[in-house]
Amino acid sequence: MKITIIALLVLLSQNIYDQKETAPQSKDTEVQEFDIFWKKFRQAVIDNDTNKLKTYTIFPFKTRGLYDSDPVVKVHESNFIEVFAAFLISQADSRNQKNQLEIIKEITKIETLQYGPYTIVNNWARVGDLEFKKAGKQWKLYFAFYNDRK
Repeated sequence: MKITIIALLVLLSQNIYDQKETAPQSKDTEVQEFDIFWKKFRQAVIDNDTNKLKTYTIFPFKTRGLYDSDPVVKVHESNFIEVFAAFLISQADSRNQKNQLEIIKEITKIETLQYGPYTIVNNWARVGDLEFKKAGKQWKLYFAFYNDRK
């Protein structure tokens, strides 16, 4: 009986160890996949390639202010470029004088799950004030913290 329990404990501990060894690999893959997407998305923003930006976006695209109580606004493809252009020139946060475009230009590579201006968790990512999610096998922009009401 004692030998059976010990054998069972050894098997369980090995299973837990194996899971810990493989979990970072999948997270590394998620970061790598998002980094590949980010470079394409970032370049489309810098180049003002509106057609590519639309293909990298889920519609209706959604925005809201920084507060949970702010209303969510749905942005359809027909007016996305106008809203996104306004978002890009808006101030990134109250601590610095940079706009959203400057922040996007500064983030050239996504290397970890969570570092300062970006976070990646379970097929969801936030970079600055933009949120992305995996739709099927592709990363897509779907949300921005942006309040155009003064």
